[in-house]
Amino acid sequence: MSILIGIDASRANKIKKTGTEWYSYHLIQELKKIAPQYRDAGFILYSAEPLRGDLGILPRNWESRVLAWSPKRFWTQIRLSWEMWRRPPDILFIPAHTIPIIHPKKVVTTVHDLGFINFPKAYGWLEKIYHKFALNFAVKNATKIITVSEFTKNELIKYTKIIPEKVAVVYNSHDSERYKIISDKSAVEKVLEKYKINSPYLLYIGRLEGKKNTPGLVQAFSILKNKHESLRDLKLVLVGSRGFGYEKVEKEMLNFSNSKRTSLIRHPELVEGSHNLNIAGGEISRQARNDSGEIILPGWVDEEDLPYLLSGAELFVFPSFYEGFGIPILEALACGVPVLASDIPALREIGGEAVNFFNPNSPEEMAEGIYNILSDDKLKNDLRERGLMRVQKFSWEKCARETMERLKSL
Repeated sequence: MSILIGIDASRANKIKKTGTEWYSYHLIQELKKIAPQYRDAGFILYSAEPLRGDLGILPRNWESRVLAWSPKRFWTQIRLSWEMWRRPPDILFIPAHTIPIIHPKKVVTTVHDLGFINFPKAYGWLEKIYHKFALNFAVKNATKIITVSEFTKNELIKYTKIIPEKVAVVYNSHDSERYKIISDKSAVEKVLEKYKINSPYLLYIGRLEGKKNTPGLVQAFSILKNKHESLRDLKLVLVGSRGFGYEKVEKEMLNFSNSKRTSLIRHPELVEGSHNLNIAGGEISRQARNDSGEIILPGWVDEEDLPYLLSGAELFVFPSFYEGFGIPILEALACGVPVLASDIPALREIGGEAVNFFNPNSPEEMAEGIYNILSDDKLKNDLRERGLMRVQKFSWEKCARETMERLKSL
C-alpha cells in the first residue's frame, strides 16, 4: 500500500444517529464499496467501542482500531491524539467531529454548518466555545476542508477568511435503499398504528427546538385549523427528541390545546423532565392518552419506520431557521411526499424547484403554504414528480467518490 487513510468512525458507530452521524456512517459504507478501485490505499477506522453491525464488516485492506483505554471523556483530544502520535496514518479524515490536537501533516475534515455563529441562542455557552475552537483549529490545521453545500462554503469563507481553494463542496445524500416509495399500504398502516397515528397528517422530523422552528410550526398548525374547517381531521406529527429551547414548543402546544380543548399524544420520553401541563382540564399522562390528539409526539422513531411515516403523510414540513444541508428533505422527496420548507439558502440549494418555500419568520405564510398544497391535487402530484427527479442528483456513492478524490489529491 502506498497510502494509508485513517477515518474517525466514532460518530458513525453511535446507536442513535442524526444528520452528522448518518453522514459518517453512509460515507464509510460507500467508501468500502469503491475502495477496491483504489488498490494502493489502505484504511483504518478509529472508534471508542467495537464497530457495530455492518460498520464492523471490513473488506480487504481495511482495519478497525478500538481506542478504548481511559479516560473515556475527551476521546478525540486524548485517545485519538495519542494514537496519532504513536501510529499516524498518511491522511486522517474527520467526517463529523473535531480534529485531534495531535494529528498527521495531512488531515481533512467536513464542516457541516456554522449554526453556532448564525443561530447562537440555540447553543449553550460551553457549546459555543467548543465549536468556535473546533472551527478555528480546523481552518488553521486542515489540509483540506469539505463542506456539504455551497452555502456552508460561503459561510466558512465569510466568517473565517479561509482561502477558497482550501474548501471543496461535496453534497450529502439520503439512504436510497430505505427511503423510497412504499406501495404496500397495509405495511404503512401497521407502522402508523404502532405510533398511534391516524391519517390525514402533516409530518415533521427533527429535534423539537427553537432553531428548527418547531414552535412556529405549531403556531402555523393552529392558524390552519382555526381558519379552515375542511381540515378539522388533520393531525400534526412531530417526530424527534427534545432540543435546546423545547420549552417554547411546550408553550405553543399548550396554547393550541387550550384553544381547541383537545389532547396531545405524547411519548413518555418527551414528558419526562418537563413541566406538567393541563390539557383540556387534566394533567397529561406519561403514556399516550388516546387517538383523539391533534398533535402527536412519538418521540424517537426507529430509522426503519421513518419511510413508512413519510409515505403516509399528506405533506412533509421542514420549517428550520438554519441548516447546512437538509437530509430530511431528500428523504421525503424520495418517498414521493410533497415538501414545504423554509426559504433559507441551504434548503433552496438542495430542494430547488421540487420544493415549495415559505418565510420561516411568518407562521401565517407557513399555514398558507400548507393549505395551498393540501387543497390542490395537481400541485401535490407535480411536487411529487419533481421531487423524485430531484433526488436522483444526490447519492452516497457520488459523495464517497468525490470525497475519495479529495483525499487522494493530497
